[in-house]
Amino acid sequence: MKPTSQKKVTKPLLTRIAEQLVKDQQELDHLAVQLSLGKAEVKDKFESLKEKLKASLHAFKVDLKEVYNDNKEWSVGFKEKLTHLEEQLSASKAETKEVFKAQKKNILQAMDLVKEEIKANPEVHKASDFFTAASENARLQIRLFEMKWGSKEKVLTGFRAEMKKASEKVDEIIAEAKSNKQKAEVKLQGFNTEIHEAYNHFKKAIKSL
Repeated sequence: MKPTSQKKVTKPLLTRIAEQLVKDQQELDHLAVQLSLGKAEVKDKFESLKEKLKASLHAFKVDLKEVYNDNKEWSVGFKEKLTHLEEQLSASKAETKEVFKAQKKNILQAMDLVKEEIKANPEVHKASDFFTAASENARLQIRLFEMKWGSKEKVLTGFRAEMKKASEKVDEIIAEAKSNKQKAEVKLQGFNTEIHEAYNHFKKAIKSL
């Protein structure tokens, strides 16, 4: 007897993004503490981030194949920008802060180009949410790396306060996703106001370090 095929269950979009926000918060919290206490090297964490973002970029490319074909007029330029970002992420290890800053500039500029392409092509939106989340997370980590490179500062009071606010906002988004299934299933064009607010708290937490 052939095994019964099982249909893949897809969680509502808002639920999946809320879960990603929780992961982002946990990762940023752990990373900030490690760096502030001198338990991790910034340059090693930067290399790890580059690899993770490359993996997210690859997954994004796979998802894009489901929503467009190479004959689409805009797809050629878009693929070129994705390839350009991938090249920046493949740069050699940043051993000094000067090299890090140069790579940071190139990576952020390349991500901005991809972001502009996503905004300009509505067809891409349905495949872009988690790449957008990955790039937002990457921007926050890069900011943290720049602040903590060579720093021995260990004060985390302000950071903890802002991360608590972020956690409260994420909890609100999760509760909304659970209580309002219809809204959770609606296709979001980028991030809504509440999700932006959560990321803004992440940014404020990093600035407080």
